[in-house]
Amino acid sequence: MDEQTIFISCSIVFALFGWYSANQVNKTQLVRLADIFVYGPYLAFLAFNKDYALGFYDKLFMLFLGITTIAYNGRNYLTNN
Repeated sequence: MDEQTIFISCSIVFALFGWYSANQVNKTQLVRLADIFVYGPYLAFLAFNKDYALGFYDKLFMLFLGITTIAYNGRNYLTNN
């Protein structure tokens, strides 16, 4: 399988997962924990990675997304738990 086919297939799976989790009244706490401990840190890691092929402003935006994801979901997790 080539890279483009893998990305398209994964995009469909990710979209279905996002659609399923968004249809719930509230975001489940499990999804919040995944955002706090996996998604947000990974975005921040990519922003600090010197070998990653993005420009300065793209990396700054990735860092913004990672840190705000951690902060937003961390606050909501603590509020709803």
